Amino acid sequence: MEWSNLVGVALGGILATGAGVATQFMQGRRERHKWFEEKCIEEYRELLESLTKTVMLAIHWYDIEPGSLTRKTEWDVVWNESLKIIQTRLFIAKQITDANIYGRWTEAFVSFQFDSNTSLLSDRYEKIRQSIVALAMKNL
Repeated sequence: MEWSNLVGVALGGILATGAGVATQFMQGRRERHKWFEEKCIEEYRELLESLTKTVMLAIHWYDIEPGSLTRKTEWDVVWNESLKIIQTRLFIAKQITDANIYGRWTEAFVSFQFDSNTSLLSDRYEKIRQSIVALAMKNL
């Protein structure tokens, strides 16, 4: 066999191996990106579930059972959980901070505790919810 043929075969083998490594690398990157997107969506969903539970319980407590100590205790637990969830998101922390979700959420409830206006609370919640959904849709 001639040297040029050997060099051609060797180059072909090197190129094929390089293409295989590059393909594996690209596939690994796509899989990591998909995993990251799924984790972000999971965190957005958990955040929405927590905020929704909190606002629904608050409205129920103020509209139906404002004097119930059990209901207030339950609401306090849920309220604190919503704050914890906002603060402990790992994959969406920057987006949540940039959208000022924590500030808007606490502002909505400080106002609500002052005036007990469930309609205004619902409106503020809906704006926050829309912001979160918009952030989540950017990841898709």
